[in-house]
Amino acid sequence: MNFSKTLFVILLLVAPFSAYAQWSGGVAYSSGALDGDGVDVDLGMVSASLAYSFGESNGFSNIVEVRLGTGASDDTLLGVDVELDSFVQIAYRPQFEIDNNFYVYGLLSYASVEFELSELGASTTVDGDEAGIGAGIGYRLTDSVDAEVSYESIDDFDVFTLGLKFGF
Repeated sequence: MNFSKTLFVILLLVAPFSAYAQWSGGVAYSSGALDGDGVDVDLGMVSASLAYSFGESNGFSNIVEVRLGTGASDDTLLGVDVELDSFVQIAYRPQFEIDNNFYVYGLLSYASVEFELSELGASTTVDGDEAGIGAGIGYRLTDSVDAEVSYESIDDFDVFTLGLKFGF
């Protein structure tokens, strides 16, 4: 099943719960690093997200999130320019509210990415799909705006993210 069909199925599964759910959107900046085996690549990314929260009980909630993004900063590896063209990510976030303003969450994700590698006027596109795991913290700034910080490991790629969420 390709990625867009998977996304469609997930949205169909959560749609019946809309009466018990809360939607939010977000923007974020991420810094990703691939280190090891002589490879050192650091990339910046910007993204927008749409999230659906359901099943809230005793401070716990379940969140399904879709993020779309593109590269914000590039890097060079052995004379080859490395640029993140795009990424799409689906994530499940079990979240626990510690008090009225502070919460923590886990992160299980699946991402599809596309990179462009270029050198001396020639370029090629490389893409791939990977699963990830991570954790984050959030702080409710107002009734409808949250600030979040997270760490995620996607294969050998370490990603730190700062973001804002807007409830609607």
